[in-house]
Amino acid sequence: MSGGFEARFKHDGSPALKVTESHTVYVGFLKVRADEARFGGIVLTPYSEPKRSTTGDFSVDEELRYPVKCYMKVVDLNDSPDYEALSYTWGDPLILYRYQEDVMSREQWYNPTYNVTIDGNLVSVTANLFAAMLSRRFTAEITSERSNNGAVEMELLKYRPDSYIWIDAICINQTDLQERAAQVSLMCRIYSIARTVIAWLGGEDEASQDAYNIMNILGEILTKRRELIQTLKTMRMLDPQVSRIMNTRTIDILQWSNLYSFLNRSWFKRAWVGQEMGVAKNPIICTGIKIFNIDLLMGTMTFLKEARWTSDLGTLGRASIESGHGEQKEVVDRQRDCGSTMSFKNPFAFYSSQPMRVWDPRTFEATQNVRAGFGIQGSAFKCKPGAGPLPLCRLLSQFRPTEASDLRDKVYAFLGISEEFPTSSPGILGPGNTIVPNYQSPLKEVYLDTARFIINTSGNLDLLSQVQDPSFRKQ
Repeated sequence: MSGGFEARFKHDGSPALKVTESHTVYVGFLKVRADEARFGGIVLTPYSEPKRSTTGDFSVDEELRYPVKCYMKVVDLNDSPDYEALSYTWGDPLILYRYQEDVMSREQWYNPTYNVTIDGNLVSVTANLFAAMLSRRFTAEITSERSNNGAVEMELLKYRPDSYIWIDAICINQTDLQERAAQVSLMCRIYSIARTVIAWLGGEDEASQDAYNIMNILGEILTKRRELIQTLKTMRMLDPQVSRIMNTRTIDILQWSNLYSFLNRSWFKRAWVGQEMGVAKNPIICTGIKIFNIDLLMGTMTFLKEARWTSDLGTLGRASIESGHGEQKEVVDRQRDCGSTMSFKNPFAFYSSQPMRVWDPRTFEATQNVRAGFGIQGSAFKCKPGAGPLPLCRLLSQFRPTEASDLRDKVYAFLGISEEFPTSSPGILGPGNTIVPNYQSPLKEVYLDTARFIINTSGNLDLLSQVQDPSFRKQ
């Protein structure tokens, strides 16, 4: 197949993309000034009508044949433009795989080997971004067709036939470090005023399907039968009586481990998620062409915390990674003094595409805290009276487990949502000194400047309590 990719199917029948050749073409960027941003207008519908299957769904291989064509313009953010913003990871979106042959190298994910056309110029993008653009075009077809029946996808995406979308890899000239720093200072505004922020988590697979089903079950209990949690928190997650108490079908070990796999996708570990989801007024989650509101995800994490099952899920997931296929595994959860163990036969093992840190669900709660600080409520939680943005020091602590390809973003990703910097002008104000994003500064200097800023603005040395034992540091 032409265009630098081919379609094939995984063992579970879901489509996959494999790199077959590399084309890297750079396009000239329109200049942007302060308070301006580039927006790519993606032509969401194919240029020819795709063939349909007998069920009325688009044929995946036919959909892939049609090139993604876009155009670009520069707009002033003060003019309140109507657009979507994309939140995604540049690399491998999954991390955990059921089949070892599906694992691709970091280089294959990060190399821009897929072509899109922007204003007549070929631009190369990464595999995951290309898949996200295809998905958005595909869901646009779905939402436009369902516009008369009130389908949930239509409501969440608020479809516009001439929609613009902001994508960092395309709308920021990544090779211009000065522009990159200037645009980073606008990120909070870009995501906060977007009509919809689409969190692209990668393709749909068995894990995401099981996760979606479980999240719906837990979400329904949290919102309609919350009193059950008082009973459930006295039980282990794998207790056979759990399904009877919840009055639902049994959730088996494989399905729980698939939820763990889904919640460990790369997107959840990104430092920028705290800002992109924290300020979004209409954030949605997208896997493949399945779309759901972020409240379902946040509600799931709230349920797991209140039922005291977070540790159970983490223990089960780690055992699925460490054990072999079909091996009998006895797991003792030492984080809970409940005197019980979980014993199970692991039906499948996960294959990890990259080194994994210990799962830390606190970042979900930290994102909820950011949303609450900006006065954004959800069905699973309510804002406390007087809540406001958190100090930078607390944000850096709460989001410490997150990751960034450029380690400077471990600071820059949180400037726009901290109480020290107004969202209209992050990086400009600050009593005594300031932090201005600069991707030309050495990493050591960025961290030292940040430490000085926090100590000077807070008037205390609490930051020093964050010093980590060198033996715990990532090598």
